[in-house]
Amino acid sequence: MSITELTRPYETLIRHHADGTVTAHHQQIYVLSKDGIVIAENILDPVSLSQVDLTSALGAATTAALGQNADLKAQIETLQTQVDSLSNQNRALQDALPVVET
Repeated sequence: MSITELTRPYETLIRHHADGTVTAHHQQIYVLSKDGIVIAENILDPVSLSQVDLTSALGAATTAALGQNADLKAQIETLQTQVDSLSNQNRALQDALPVVET
């Protein structure tokens, strides 16, 4: 039986107010797992963004977003190849249809 405790970034919020000011805070989440199954989570109190190491807080989020971006670009390329192939098949089938004169 393995108990794991982890505190990780949960959210970073930046608010732009009508008067031009900006406020921000950062929250972390505490996760308790037993044999890989989450048994408890607790969102910690927010702290002012000025108290947070932005490199670690946003670094993981940026890395994940860039990875997702690369995956999505690859999916777009695959789907575009499929669209091109289906368009070519469609043209070939249309060209093979007999011409009906009215």
